[in-house]
Amino acid sequence: MNIFEHLISPPSSEFTSVLYFIQIITYLLFIPYTCLLTGGLILSSVYYNKANKKQNSEILKLSRNIINKTIINKTTGFGLGIIPLITTATIFLQFFYTSNTVPASLLIISILLYVTAYILSYSYKSLINIKEIINSLEYTKTHESNIKSEDSYKLRENIEIFKYDISKKISLYGKLAIFFLLLSVFFLFGSVTIYSNPILLQKSDTIFAIFADISVWLKLIYFVILAFSLTSVTLIFQFFAKHFQKNSAINILQFTNGKLKTFLTTAIISTISLPIIVIFNFLILPDSSLIPSVFIFTGISFISTLVTVILLYAIIRTPKLKYSVSALIFIYLIIFSGIMKDELAFKSSIKEQIAVVNLKAEEIYKEKFPKTTSVTEVNGEEIYKSRCAACHKFDVKLVGPPYKETLPKYNNDIKKLSQYIYNPVKVNPEYPPMPNQGLKMNEAEAVAKYIIETYTK
Repeated sequence: MNIFEHLISPPSSEFTSVLYFIQIITYLLFIPYTCLLTGGLILSSVYYNKANKKQNSEILKLSRNIINKTIINKTTGFGLGIIPLITTATIFLQFFYTSNTVPASLLIISILLYVTAYILSYSYKSLINIKEIINSLEYTKTHESNIKSEDSYKLRENIEIFKYDISKKISLYGKLAIFFLLLSVFFLFGSVTIYSNPILLQKSDTIFAIFADISVWLKLIYFVILAFSLTSVTLIFQFFAKHFQKNSAINILQFTNGKLKTFLTTAIISTISLPIIVIFNFLILPDSSLIPSVFIFTGISFISTLVTVILLYAIIRTPKLKYSVSALIFIYLIIFSGIMKDELAFKSSIKEQIAVVNLKAEEIYKEKFPKTTSVTEVNGEEIYKSRCAACHKFDVKLVGPPYKETLPKYNNDIKKLSQYIYNPVKVNPEYPPMPNQGLKMNEAEAVAKYIIETYTK
C-alpha cells in the first residue's frame, strides 16, 4: 500500500489542468531563486576562501557583496524556495497516486535537504556580515586609540579568537550549504526523471538508481551552468543600476580591469555552454515527449541564448545600463522557455498515467457520493454515433483502424478501453493520432461499454 494514499487524493480531469498551471508557476518562482542562491553561494565562497588565504579585505568585501546581492531576505526566500518545492512535490504525488514510492521518497528527501541548505545559506550570510562589522570596528579602534594596556591586548586577543572561530564557521557553512543545495536539486531532478519515464517508474526500486542515470546528471550540470549565468548577469546589472545613469558610458579600461570583468567572463562562458547541455538532454528525451511545442520552446531558448551572448559582448565594447537590463531579461526568457519545454514534455509523457489517476478520482467520488449519475444513465450509443462512427467501423479501415484489429487487446476490459477513449495516445504509426474528444470519464466508460457489447458478441 502506498503510504501517500492516506495523505494525497488523485486529481479529477478538471483539476488536472489547474495543477499543470500551478506547477509552471512554482517552477518560475523556484528555479530563478534557487539558481541565484546556488550561484551566489559558490561565487561568494570562492572569493571568501581567496580573501582568507591572501588576507585581503577588499576581496572579503566583494564576497560579502555577492552574497548580499544574490540572497534576499529570509521570508521572501522561504516563499520563493521552500513553499514552491513543497507545492511541486504535492502535485507530483497527486499525479502519481498509488504509483512507485521511490520518486516520492526522493521528493521528501529533496525537501529536507533544501530546508537544511536554506538554513545554512542564511547563517553563512549573517556570519559573513558579522565578520565585516568586526573588521570595521577593529580598524576604527586601532586608529582611534594607542592604548597599550594589558586589558587592551587581551581584548584584541579575544577578538582574534572570535574572528578565527567565525571564519571557520563561514567556510564550513558555505561548503555545506552548496553541497546540500546541489544534492537537493539532484534528488528533485531524479524524481522528475523517474516520473516522466514509464519504464523507469516501473523498474526503479531504490533511490540510488538515479546516480547511474546520465539524464539526471545532465539536468544538474545544466542547472549549475544556468546558476552561474543568471548570478553573473544579475551582479552586472546591479553594478550598472547602482553606479550609472541610463545610457551613460564609462571608461572601458577601468571597467575591464575591475572585478566586473570576471563576472562578464563567467556570464559569457556559462551562457554559451547552455545550448550544448540542452542538445544532450534533448537526445535522451523519451519519444512520448517529442511534441511540436517542445521543439518550439527549445528554439526560443537557443535564440534567447544567442541574444544574451551578443548583449554581454556589447557590454564589453560599450558598457551601458540598457545592455545589462536586456541581458537579464533574456536570461529569464531562457529560464521560462526551458521550464515550458520541460513541462510540456513531461505532460506529454504522462498522459496514460493521468488517465489512470483521473479514473481513480472518479471512482473515489462515486464511492463518496453514490447518488452521482452512473455510467448506465449516459447513452453510450448516442455518443458513439456522434463522435466515433465517422472514423471507426468493425471491419473497414476508415480514418482509424477497424475494431476487429484493436478490440482483442482490451480483452473486454471496459475500464482499460475507457482510459484510452478518455485520454488517447498515438499507438499505430499507420494511422493518425486519435484526437481527444473532451469526454467525461463516465461518458468514456459508457462508450467503451457500448463498443464492447456491440462488437464482441
